[in-house]
Amino acid sequence: MRGYADFAFRQLGADAITVHPYMGSEAMAPFIKDPDHGVFVLCRTSNPGGWEMQNFSGECGGAPLFMHVAKTVAETWNANSNCGLVVGATHPRELAVASRLAPRLPLLIPGIGKQGGDLYATIKAAVAREDAGPFVINQSSSFMYQPTIDASVASLRMVNDAVKRVLAEPR
Repeated sequence: MRGYADFAFRQLGADAITVHPYMGSEAMAPFIKDPDHGVFVLCRTSNPGGWEMQNFSGECGGAPLFMHVAKTVAETWNANSNCGLVVGATHPRELAVASRLAPRLPLLIPGIGKQGGDLYATIKAAVAREDAGPFVINQSSSFMYQPTIDASVASLRMVNDAVKRVLAEPR
């Protein structure tokens, strides 16, 4: 894993990377050791079949696996304050749960647009946490594949306006 981390951060010059947590702390160590590089850990993905593994609760004390991932990243792996979670917009309830378990971690949220995530529900879930950390809504498909530049700008404005509307609501 050191080779992968070195390739991503040193050779490619990436500022951050998305990693899969299921190989455990030993495999994550080369990615999370440098506080100058961000690491987004897959927690609850936006794809329809993600529930098969991520909501499994067999060995996690009755809690779904994605909850164990969120707690582990927040309480153990984020020692250098450089970790975040990937939580899909197609699952706003799970996004709210993961963000409450890891309140100050940044969230990378895919799944708005073609995957069917509800923008308003997603933003509500992301800001509902007590100590809400930053979040980024990945809207690449619905932005990039618009027929015109004006349509792409309108797509970005829609997200911006939705964030403003949710933040203006009383909590």
